[in-house]
Amino acid sequence: MDTAHSMRRALRPVAIIAAAALAAACAGGSQRDPEADAAKLADINLKLGLGYLEEGDMNRAVDRLRRSINVQPTSDAHLALAVAYDRLGQDDAADIQFREALRLQPDLAAAHTNYGSFLCKGGRVEEAEQQFRQAVSIPGYPGADVAYTNAALCVMRHGAPERADGYFSKALEVNPQFSPALLGMAERAFDGKDFAAARGYLERYLNVAPPSPSSLWLGVRIEDALGNRRGVATYAEQLTQRFPSSPEARQVQSRARRP
Repeated sequence: MDTAHSMRRALRPVAIIAAAALAAACAGGSQRDPEADAAKLADINLKLGLGYLEEGDMNRAVDRLRRSINVQPTSDAHLALAVAYDRLGQDDAADIQFREALRLQPDLAAAHTNYGSFLCKGGRVEEAEQQFRQAVSIPGYPGADVAYTNAALCVMRHGAPERADGYFSKALEVNPQFSPALLGMAERAFDGKDFAAARGYLERYLNVAPPSPSSLWLGVRIEDALGNRRGVATYAEQLTQRFPSSPEARQVQSRARRP
């Protein structure tokens, strides 16, 4: 769900690309096109910035992305810079860059989705939902399942879990095998005491995603609610064997020690 991942462009050979592009620019002589040269230089710095973003080196990412923007501002560079500032905890700077990316390209769905997640983290839930809805309204956006799921998780996190169901359902309409939405629906069904539905969603999740401590712990609780001791034991065994140090495994062990 990460912007850096979705935006990366051949990050491994980026140094070779940069060197070749610079050499080509220098060899142009009197026939050089200043606008084309600026575009190349901006793109080189954007690629380098995305590479540093991918590696987790936020300070170098910021430096390269700012250089790219100074040469030729693009929505992609502003969006990447927003993500870098967000990861550095510089919220005001990140907000400015998200808005600038969307000013330059209002139909940049990835920017709406990432800005929504940023706003949700800051407790600006209504604004976040608006950004997610704008993202999914853009025709052909391949990340609509992500945007709907992020909207669901946002409202769950901020005390409106009943509003999550519609978003999770929409995500699964877009992509019936989207594992975060399947797990979210399993949790919502469990919370609503629809244990059979919770089991169904969890089984669908485990068919498309590797088990996690949270999913196995949910399985323990679902099967316990359904009175299936064998199912409880199966999930508990997987949890304690695969993730023995997890908080969920400790909960299973504590449960087993109860009289």
